[in-house]
Amino acid sequence: MKSGPRKVRNGARLAGSGLANCIIGAFFLMATVLFLLYAPKAEIPSAWIPALLSSLVLGVWFLGFAPAKRWTSPLVFLVFIGGWFWLSAAPALAWFGGFVAGTNFGAGLRSRKTGRRSANPPEWAVDGRAFSGTDAAREAALAALRMLDTPGSNGRLTVLYESAGFEAAGGGGIGFVCHRSSNTADDGAWAVLSRDQPNAAPSIEVSMGNAKAFMPLRLVHDLGAAEAALTEFFASPVLTSYGPAWVTGPEAEATRLNTRR
Repeated sequence: MKSGPRKVRNGARLAGSGLANCIIGAFFLMATVLFLLYAPKAEIPSAWIPALLSSLVLGVWFLGFAPAKRWTSPLVFLVFIGGWFWLSAAPALAWFGGFVAGTNFGAGLRSRKTGRRSANPPEWAVDGRAFSGTDAAREAALAALRMLDTPGSNGRLTVLYESAGFEAAGGGGIGFVCHRSSNTADDGAWAVLSRDQPNAAPSIEVSMGNAKAFMPLRLVHDLGAAEAALTEFFASPVLTSYGPAWVTGPEAEATRLNTRR
């Protein structure tokens, strides 16, 4: 009972690595060469080796490196069929076997490249810059946040991880309005960081580049609070429940400053 799932996982791993395609390609290549060498009416290798190598390269390029264009498949099909009818006897067989082997080698290479990309950890993005490590991304984000807090500066810090996002708008010594979301594609999933303050408390103008808006004072936080919220986001970026300090709903949507610098 335990060997079944293990065999399935091993088979999936073998297919994902592209090794299975390479084994099939090697089998077709060896079978073609052996047949052409030891057939009853075998021709000299120089008669069919050029056709074998040409179709092998064509097959590898087609499924391994060809651009994803509409014309790629029809073009390769025409070249393959044209070569098949133009050649005869051993060269035609070599052309066919080489192409089948090449397409399997190409598919194996593509599967291997795809598997490597999917095995890489998701990247962080800090203001559009990609980071593969959490520590480097966090340091860059904190540095950008502190830069915004200098007098005369204002803007927005944006941090993305998979579908999650964090935004801190404002700065310039006035404070930050912080938002986070586990799904940035859903406007209703954003939450705004709040603190205990009477609803009747005055508002304060927060600037972000050319955009300005009056925000309730309870939504505007100093650098320390913004850094703490940002660090918390890096610790659990895809968290869907942020705690009582984070307010969702219309207020969170209405207080996002979406205009970029």
